[in-house]
Amino acid sequence: MFCAYHLGIAPNNQYRPSNINEVARRFNQETGTIRQILKEYGMDSASLLDRDFDMALAQLDIQVAPEGINRTELGRSIFEDFLEAPIVKRDWKKILDEDRKENAKVFGR
Repeated sequence: MFCAYHLGIAPNNQYRPSNINEVARRFNQETGTIRQILKEYGMDSASLLDRDFDMALAQLDIQVAPEGINRTELGRSIFEDFLEAPIVKRDWKKILDEDRKENAKVFGR
């Protein structure tokens, strides 16, 4: 599910951006079931924010994989890295305060 939903690996081993509706059809499940599974296994969007893992880089690795590379195998390796990535609770108040200060410097507000 990680490879299909987050990395966009299609059944034919090609890259294709995916959404929850497509993944639900692919696995013959309701979208609510897919959401629940993603949450239970820490793969929902809120949980991703609390993991020290660069999902954008992982997605890019799949997108630009050269011909002959098995994206599913690469995806498994990326999934292992995801599982090993530490969970780091974000201090959203601190992050927003820092962003406000930086914006004030840049934009003079």
